[in-house]
Amino acid sequence: MLKHLINIFRVNIPLKIISVAIAFLLWLVVVNVSNPEVTDSVTMEISVNNGEELMNKGKAFSLDSRTVRVTYKVRSNYRSQIQPSSFTAYVDMTDYSITGAVPVYVDVSPSISNLISGMTQNPMVIHVSTEDMQEKDFTVSARVNGQPAEGYIAGAVQMEPAVVSLYGPKSEIGKVSRVGIVLDIDQASETQYGTGKIQFFDANDNVIPLSPSITLSSDVQYTVPVYKTKNLSINVPTTGQPERGFTLTGVETEPRFVQVYGEDAVLEQYNTIYLPDGLLDISGVNSNVTISVAMQNYLPEGLYMVSQSDVSVVARIARQTDVIPGAAGLPQPTIQTPPATNPTAAETTAAAPEETTAEHPESETEHETEESTEHTIHESPEPVTEEEPSSHAVYGGPEISTEPADITPEDPGSETPHPSEQPSPEPGHPEPAADGPGSSPGPSPGDDTYHVVSPAG
Repeated sequence: MLKHLINIFRVNIPLKIISVAIAFLLWLVVVNVSNPEVTDSVTMEISVNNGEELMNKGKAFSLDSRTVRVTYKVRSNYRSQIQPSSFTAYVDMTDYSITGAVPVYVDVSPSISNLISGMTQNPMVIHVSTEDMQEKDFTVSARVNGQPAEGYIAGAVQMEPAVVSLYGPKSEIGKVSRVGIVLDIDQASETQYGTGKIQFFDANDNVIPLSPSITLSSDVQYTVPVYKTKNLSINVPTTGQPERGFTLTGVETEPRFVQVYGEDAVLEQYNTIYLPDGLLDISGVNSNVTISVAMQNYLPEGLYMVSQSDVSVVARIARQTDVIPGAAGLPQPTIQTPPATNPTAAETTAAAPEETTAEHPESETEHETEESTEHTIHESPEPVTEEEPSSHAVYGGPEISTEPADITPEDPGSETPHPSEQPSPEPGHPEPAADGPGSSPGPSPGDDTYHVVSPAG
């Protein structure tokens, strides 16, 4: 049996070798058809190692290409196992030279190193550009969106810090015109707090993205106070007195109220703003006086104007046509004397209100005053009887009677009977008028009677 097996390998040896070769070829054909080798590629980002080597020298750098393409061969059965993460592409800044060219390195993960072959990459070398770094300070601005609830107002936004620093390449810092935060206080009725998200704006006030090479010194904390509002009236005192013959009829402000805001505890203390003396001086004036007051300069501590606008104050001055008798600093009333025709007491009483009515024009009043200042001296041998004329002064209200001012010289030869000695009228008969029938005679043309009238103001 053993000899028979040995003869098999000794007989037709060339034929047997050819058969093995053909079998191998057939195996290769089957393998290549069912699991062929294909060429594939992946693209990946280039990372930078030891970049701080340049940044520590105050230099910023940029790569002219940030990706690399790796090409390789792999069997189709293993193709799905190859991923971009299976490779690592990087440049090392320690290789940087004055020419700016640095090689790109690609490392293959050990898990796929036996599955691929014929690996190539593009590019092999990239160029690194450098520029100086810059640090610049920016004042943080705040843009507030929305309006607080009705009856409230937002105060000035408070930010901490108010200034932030940006550090990065000059070319990137130069793109930034300002930095700020955007806040929303719509329908807010209480103070708002938070951390603001910094945004960068160009010269056209458009938002621009922050470059990864720019670093920000710190975040910004903000506070937006929200206050209640209140309307306060205005009290304006006057100084001095108008010109003689004129009077102050009132003081008006436009607007009548000013709207202020502040802390609740402060608002509750005030309903009126009292302006200091001396602002509204009406000394010697005969027409309206108007002043403009910057109310923000006279607000109590802790209150602020909602709208920074001036208030117009008007002192109304009118001609004084009515006089109050006996009032301090005012002219004395005019005393009218009886007419020369000696009217009866009833006629005098009826005529007195008409003569002293405030509705008479000023010219008539002056004319009557001039006539009343004249006096006449009458001589008569008959006894002189003292007249008691009736007069009234009007000051814009009810009539006020004054004492007579007539002066009658004493006559030694005359004697005036006491009123108690006068006969009383009979029942049923009215008492005769002073100058009517049955009365004592009035002054005759010869009476020495002086009619004195105080001049009107």
